[in-house]
Amino acid sequence: MIITERAFTTFEVAKACGVFHTTVINWVNKGKLKARVTPGGHRRIQMPDLIDFMKRFDMPIPEDLTQKAKKILIVEDDPAVSRMLKRTLQALSGVEIQTCVGGLEALMAIGKTPRPSHPGHPHPASQRHRGLQSAQVQRADQAHKNRRHQRRASTDRSGGFP
Repeated sequence: MIITERAFTTFEVAKACGVFHTTVINWVNKGKLKARVTPGGHRRIQMPDLIDFMKRFDMPIPEDLTQKAKKILIVEDDPAVSRMLKRTLQALSGVEIQTCVGGLEALMAIGKTPRPSHPGHPHPASQRHRGLQSAQVQRADQAHKNRRHQRRASTDRSGGFP
């Protein structure tokens, strides 16, 4: 049996729900959240069960959980191999498959794909904050250059370090 769905740990579910992992364990023990138990006694929650639970209890569902299909890009110049890979990967549920013949074509395909907002890449609405941060960095850099210039000037005059 191949499990194609993502299984979450109690810690991952806790982070998504904004609670402690012990709360998630309690939800599982009380039958509110469906989970399987590993041979080591750990709980694993399947993505559909987590989404169902969050909907039932009116919890906000993180954007990355609601994405329908994972994208797979096959880069292969041999058409027979490309077809075989595509057929094999289509057996997985929840995947969107695209094929490219070469690296340049693949890079162009990736470049056309819109990126979801991510904590490391802020939403355009936060441009103002990034601008402020950029100005602070520029001021600090200029101050550093000024101090270096002053030290160099004092070293030149005295013939050595002060």
